[in-house]
Amino acid sequence: MFDFLSEKFSSLFNQLTGAGKLTEHNIETACQAISQALVEADVSYELVQLFVNSVKKEAIGKKIPNSVKPAELFLNLVHGKLIEFLGGTAQLEFSFQLPSVVMVLGLQGSGKNDYSGKTCPI
Repeated sequence: MFDFLSEKFSSLFNQLTGAGKLTEHNIETACQAISQALVEADVSYELVQLFVNSVKKEAIGKKIPNSVKPAELFLNLVHGKLIEFLGGTAQLEFSFQLPSVVMVLGLQGSGKNDYSGKTCPI
């Protein structure tokens, strides 16, 4: 899934690289591509709309310094919003007493069984 999103986002930002300015039309086109990529990656439509709207809100009207390319600025903005949207950079502390029960969650085909079989002693 992450490979799929990486490919989609890379192609999107490659398209923006040729643009000299970050206009509302460029932002709208980029947000539509982000929305499509996230929906294809099985992210719920409501979450996609919340994410895209927050990116649009921050990107439109943002001043671009001369030293920064518009695509780099937009990439940095989307990266920051993704981190914020996924819960930020807060670190969790776990305290286990052995034996413990651990729930492994993930999308279909993401390797939950392989991970559990290879890392959990019997």
